[in-house]
Amino acid sequence: QEDAYLSLDYQNQSGEIYRRVGKQIWRDRAEIEHGEPLNLQLTSFIECASTGRQPRVSGSQATAALELAVKITKQISSSG
Repeated sequence: QEDAYLSLDYQNQSGEIYRRVGKQIWRDRAEIEHGEPLNLQLTSFIECASTGRQPRVSGSQATAALELAVKITKQISSSG
């Protein structure tokens, strides 16, 4: 978003969202699910497979996120 910025601290598992509202910048805490990421992902996968519940992130959303991450990584590599 043009008027927002997300800052994540993976080590401390915390995050903040900065938004421009008019001429001010507002800061909000991002809700972060605490835990070891791979364990959380596998637990969610098993729950979805055993109950039929839909995952939080669809396959197309995951693909789009991965494509964006690759694009950002390439831009960082080429600008260094």
